[in-house]
This record gives sequence, C-alpha cells and structure tokens, in this order.
Amino acid sequence: MEVFLKGNYKSLIKLDVFKAKKKTNKVLLNVHGLYAMTGDRGSKSKFLGNKVLEKNIANVVHFSSSRDWNIFPTDGDFAKQQESFSGKTFAQEAQDLADAVDLVLDQSKFLFGVEKEEIRLYIVASSIGGTVVSTLKDKFKYIDKLVLAGTGTGYGDSTKPILSTCPSESAVLNSVKAYKGKLLFLQGSKDDVVPFEAQNKLFDGYKNAKKEKVTVEGANHNFSKINGKDKRLAQKLYTDFILKFLLK
Repeated sequence: MEVFLKGNYKSLIKLDVFKAKKKTNKVLLNVHGLYAMTGDRGSKSKFLGNKVLEKNIANVVHFSSSRDWNIFPTDGDFAKQQESFSGKTFAQEAQDLADAVDLVLDQSKFLFGVEKEEIRLYIVASSIGGTVVSTLKDKFKYIDKLVLAGTGTGYGDSTKPILSTCPSESAVLNSVKAYKGKLLFLQGSKDDVVPFEAQNKLFDGYKNAKKEKVTVEGANHNFSKINGKDKRLAQKLYTDFILKFLLK
C-alpha cells in the first residue's frame, strides 16, 4: 500500500506500507540516506524489508522524504537527485520523518490492526538518515530497537542541500543521550564518506542505550559493495547483522 502525506518541502512524503502475514505490533521503518529513497528495486532496504516480512518479524514501512519529485530521476543520476533537494533544510527533513512516525502511530489501527499505544518501532537508518533519527528525541519512547549504518554526528562545512544546515555536533549528542532502547551501530571498514571520528562520537553519545557496534570488513559507506565489488555479499552481510539484532 502506498500512503502519501504532506511534506515540509516541495511535495509529498511517500510511504510504502507492508502488513505482516501474522498480526504483530512491531513496525520496521526504513529511513534512507542522502537524496535516496527506500524500498526501490534492488536496494538493501528492499532486500531487508522482504526478509523481515518473510520471517514475520514486523510490519514494514519504507520512508521516502519530500522533494521535487518532478526532477527526481529513475536512472539514479546523482546530480538530479541532489537538485531535487535544492534548498531543503535538515530541519525540514527531520520534520518529514517525525510526521511519518506520527502517521504510522496515529493510523496504526487502519494500517496494521494494532492500537497506537501498542505499536513498537524498529528503525533502520542509513547515513544522514541516522543523524536525522538521532535528533528526534521526542520519538525515542516509541523506538525499541534502532539500527544506524554509516552515520555520524555531522557533516562539517558541506555546501550540499540538507548537509549545509545540519545541527551542531553538541546538539546531536545532547539528543542521543536520551535514547534508552537497543542500538546496533554498523560501519563499513572502507567508508570514505563519513569520517570514523564522527561515527564513533555518535556511537559513544548513545550513553544510555543498550548498544553494540559492528564493523563490516571491506564494506563501503552505503553497504553496496565489499572490497569494491560483490553487491550480493554486501547486502547479505548488512541484512544478516540486522536480522540477528532484531530477533534477539
């Protein structure tokens, strides 16, 4: 089922919602990285979502934030992807995700046959998506398990859309100390996008979480390759670590 809600930028937020075969109060929410989407064909989020549904671990929701959809390409052209977010701020991106969480909670009876008070969230977020989740401390009480992949405290002096308006490192760290659920922190040993210093600071900042960190040898930033190739192995390792964590 596709669900749309008003975005905080130029267009609508898109949610792909999949109900588990057996009734469950767990909802896995997939959150994308910079300028991407979740649930698209061949993506690690689609692969993970399918495995979660197969094992009846949770209902699945793929989140894609608002952008100028008219210029967002189907061919994965990065320049156009970046252009589709031109002018969007981190605060707007964060509000998109907060609004999506609210919709999942408020419409839980219709979507999953479960009362709002019973819903428990599992969130899997990549790159800046993890930074966004880390700032939503008023939503932490609903999140039982959180997976962050290739995520750090901030993105320096970048001039790119969204990145240029990231909150300060101290603001992010002040937020994450409020999270008391379970955290799995994944990083690729060959991540050349987010500095390990920024990743490790964020992990350390989750002082009150029940947490573990896994470094995947040879994986790149977005877990699309192992040692520069082998996409299938990269997706399998990414998914296997997350499934093990979710099933604990």
